[in-house]
Amino acid sequence: MIDYRNGLSDGREFAPEQPPPDVPGYREKYWACGFDGRAGIGFSIWLETTAADYAVWQEVVHVVLPDGRVFLSSTETHRASSTGPGGQVASGVCEQPFRRWSYRLRGALEATTVADLVRTDGERPRRTPTDVTLDLDLLSTGPAWDLAASASSKEVAFTTQYRQLFRAAGDLQIGSEPRVSLDATGFRAHSSGPYHGGTFGGHSMISVQFPSGRAAGFLRHVRPDGSATVSQAFVLDDGRLIPAELAEAPKRLERLSPGGDRFPVRLNAGAKSYLIDVEIVANVTSLRPNYFEATARTADDLAIVATHRDGLANAISYGRFSLDGETGFGIIERSTRMSALPPSSVAETRRTHVPD
Repeated sequence: MIDYRNGLSDGREFAPEQPPPDVPGYREKYWACGFDGRAGIGFSIWLETTAADYAVWQEVVHVVLPDGRVFLSSTETHRASSTGPGGQVASGVCEQPFRRWSYRLRGALEATTVADLVRTDGERPRRTPTDVTLDLDLLSTGPAWDLAASASSKEVAFTTQYRQLFRAAGDLQIGSEPRVSLDATGFRAHSSGPYHGGTFGGHSMISVQFPSGRAAGFLRHVRPDGSATVSQAFVLDDGRLIPAELAEAPKRLERLSPGGDRFPVRLNAGAKSYLIDVEIVANVTSLRPNYFEATARTADDLAIVATHRDGLANAISYGRFSLDGETGFGIIERSTRMSALPPSSVAETRRTHVPD
């Protein structure tokens, strides 16, 4: 029997109705991200309380298709329920703690492509609003992975965080196109606490499941000099969540691309080593020159980030993974300060990107 809670209380699944009065900049963040590798369809639903009003949720969502089209949106609306994350565009409901969640998306999303998201030549085609409907039923496939013990409250973007693997069944409707059924694997994350971005230099992570039931993941946050503030990993073998050492993996995003990146990840769990080959199918890239100032939650945070005047480049990616000859599908995310990108790309990006 799998212990899906892995020692966590059911209450951890729910956001408090009001933020703690003694924690400046407190926020709640939920993320559900999955990939149907056979259909080539990926989805990301990021839900976060806003700084100005805890009852208003920011909904940052996208869907990527196998032909490279991306449909994306970032909105703020009033919360859908007192206990669940999200607003009127996207929301989640905990049907059974640490076992089953449902997610829904209803909105007019902007149509673009993975190639256009990384263009730095100043030519950005007009994005056409397209109605998108997504319904998902998420069933957990492994124990919750608690990262709270790894967090330095002065340097990372959460005080507590756990993640959990899932299998998702659902339906996707893009405009007037035929409805598509999804059978995806992915993960969901729930974080709480204030954000501290002054020393954030980037991050990287993977989450993958294989047909045999094996799975693996890691999360690494680094400072601008590459030293780690968070570095944790796990493997799932025979239904057991095993802590692992992150021996080899990217530290952060190194370049902008629509996809095709490839790199190894090596995790050591006890006497056993897991070498995973990662091949990215599609990168959904966002460029946010004002990221650090926009996410500062207190006067002290703003004073720190205002001195470096930097932005963030982030890529949520969907990929094909290989482990001992077995192929699986999963998620990759990497980010970096924009000042660490190749100089020519950064210069063009700063001139052409519309500020947040």
